[in-house]
Amino acid sequence: MSIKIITDSSSNFTLPEAKEIGVEIIPLNITFGDKTYKDGSELSAEEFYDKLLSSETLPKTSQPSPEDFVTIFEEAKTNNEEIIAILISSKLSGTIQSANIAKEIVGYEKIHIVDSGSTTIGQGILVEEVAKLRKEGLSVEEIITKINMLKGKIRLFAAVDTLEYLQRGGRLSKTSAAIGGLLNVKPILHLEDGKLSAIGKGYGTTRTIAAISKLIEGSQIDFNYPVYFGYNGSKEMMEKLISSTQKKNEIPNPKFKLISGVIGVHTGPGACAISYVSKE
Repeated sequence: MSIKIITDSSSNFTLPEAKEIGVEIIPLNITFGDKTYKDGSELSAEEFYDKLLSSETLPKTSQPSPEDFVTIFEEAKTNNEEIIAILISSKLSGTIQSANIAKEIVGYEKIHIVDSGSTTIGQGILVEEVAKLRKEGLSVEEIITKINMLKGKIRLFAAVDTLEYLQRGGRLSKTSAAIGGLLNVKPILHLEDGKLSAIGKGYGTTRTIAAISKLIEGSQIDFNYPVYFGYNGSKEMMEKLISSTQKKNEIPNPKFKLISGVIGVHTGPGACAISYVSKE
């Protein structure tokens, strides 16, 4: 029985990238004023950031509807395929809720919905691993067991220019947001237990990069998995983060991506991030 892999657009794959590894994307929605776009398919990341800088109103995001999942679930049911849907953390979005409603509507027991406990490039690492394990011929049960063990080892650190976007989008508490607002510094975020929290601060780019590098030193990177860097706006801060991280860890093949629009709604412009699998 063949296995269909599904993820959502917060995993930071472009449509060509997803097609290359045999993954289907369910887009989240981005709304500017009274116009709503499907993230990635109707509005690319590049187009999103251009629009963000020129728009007079802040954009909003919304989860896919159950109907967005129903179509692809019905198709898998007809073709007798098993589905692994690895989706954005349930503590950051209601996407998993929509997927579960769709599963009930379709009434197909071979749909397996996995909470990645992550987002953006961290979620993307897990999706790539699912595709790799499928290619190696593992069963659905074996893949899900491995992914459930792996997702607790995903580490994601990010620096943003402001926490205003995250607070307005409800992804961060007012207390955490105060770290950036009151001190006028670059806040450092950490994804833990499926939730974002502000865990530090940096004064200017150089000190912010140094602070992130120090946090990374606290864990051993498992180079059996890719190390991803993400950015929006200028690449300069991300390139400095790569250089700083390389000095301590000698990453064999660092990869980088432009952060998708649906994530950029909450980070705002001027963010950079690193995600990897820890040995611990």
